[in-house]
Amino acid sequence: MERRGVVMATIMSGGGAMGGPNGGDRRCDDKCHSAKPGTRCDCICGGRYHARGSSEAAQEQLTKDWLGDDWREQYGELIQPALQQTLGGAA
Repeated sequence: MERRGVVMATIMSGGGAMGGPNGGDRRCDDKCHSAKPGTRCDCICGGRYHARGSSEAAQEQLTKDWLGDDWREQYGELIQPALQQTLGGAA
């Protein structure tokens, strides 16, 4: 999904009986990431990635949560070729 040249990411989602007020899908996406600070978060992240400013900032925090703050140093050599391929050599 894209909005005014900015890529919007869904970094997690879920659904079924536990999902949302009407039992539908719950997800953490740009609506959550770009929310105003101090607003209520109803998405699946429970507020962890709420109001981060952008989907990129939320994704960065999610990656740190999973791999640690030093993930670039630990895994940089492994992911660099994939980033270059995905981003067309821009990494």
